[in-house]
Amino acid sequence: MGGRVPGGAVVDFIVYDKTPPVVIRIMSYWHKSTAVQTGDDIQMEMLISLGYQVEDVWEVEVSTVERVDEKMRQVFYGAPKIGTTILTAEG
Repeated sequence: MGGRVPGGAVVDFIVYDKTPPVVIRIMSYWHKSTAVQTGDDIQMEMLISLGYQVEDVWEVEVSTVERVDEKMRQVFYGAPKIGTTILTAEG
């Protein structure tokens, strides 16, 4: 299912030392049109059905070394819990 033939996927990165393996797709302005988004959605569903976790990362999220580090931590370990506000009935 590789390549750009129908049903094929060209992904940017695959990390196999996680369970399930993580596919990282770097998204840019090329992925903003409706037609491309539809294809991206189909590809995501195909990859998920093959047992991959799919993470889309927009190029603006990784524009510096610091931002790459922050985003990859989010991808692999979840969003940071710092600064969480808990609302109560009292307000």
